[in-house]
Amino acid sequence: MPEHVGSLSPHTIFTVSDSLRYLEPQQLEVFLQSFNAWCAATDRQEYVRSRQRMRALFLLLRFTGARLGEVLTLDDRTAFDFSRKIVCLGHGETKRDVPLETFASDSIQEVLESSMGYSLRGHFFSYGPGVCAENFLCPCHGLRFAESFGNAESVAVQPCSGNGARRCPATGSQ
Repeated sequence: MPEHVGSLSPHTIFTVSDSLRYLEPQQLEVFLQSFNAWCAATDRQEYVRSRQRMRALFLLLRFTGARLGEVLTLDDRTAFDFSRKIVCLGHGETKRDVPLETFASDSIQEVLESSMGYSLRGHFFSYGPGVCAENFLCPCHGLRFAESFGNAESVAVQPCSGNGARRCPATGSQ
């Protein structure tokens, strides 16, 4: 394949192992739609709050490529610059500013600045990884493409199955 002066081809920058599990862009869009539907499917305030936090966490994972541990340790009071649409990830020598898609930035800003988000300032993203895995099960319900995925770091987990599966922690449904 000829190289063009001044252009970069992703295959010349890095390679992805065939054993790496990931979702295709259209699958990520379906997953986002599932998160949106899951968030809208309740009126109970404790569930709304929990689901909005999980959706914001998903948006950060989805649109920044951050590791789950990076997002769980974010101080939401200082990590975001919404005027520039960036989030500061990492610590020490790994600290970096990562651009956010306008949609993700606006969505996260809206929930952080709401009365619900304001009451959690400083620890909005503070969850245990197990809680994230449990909550990521709910919007995945019925998404067949996620069957081979096992954790929130791959932005998908195994979907709930109808036969003896774990229950959704937010709704109690399977």
